[in-house]
Amino acid sequence: MTQIIEHFIDGKRVQAASDSRCNVLNPATKEVIAEIMMDEVSASAKAVESSRCAFLGWSETPVGEKIFVFK
Repeated sequence: MTQIIEHFIDGKRVQAASDSRCNVLNPATKEVIAEIMMDEVSASAKAVESSRCAFLGWSETPVGEKIFVFK
C-alpha cells in the first residue's frame, strides 16, 4: 500500500482543499513510494509563514536545547 503524505502545518495535520495527488518516486528504482497531497497556493503561503515564524524562535534557541530535541 502506498503511503499518502498529508500537509503538516503549525504542528497539525491539515486537510488539503483538493483530492489531487502527486507520486513520490524512488530515484534508483522509479518505484512509487508515496503520494503527496496537492493544494492551493494559499496553503503553501500558510506553510511558508508558519515555517518562518518557527525559524525565528528556533534561531534564538540555545545550542544545548537544540541538541536535546534531536536526541
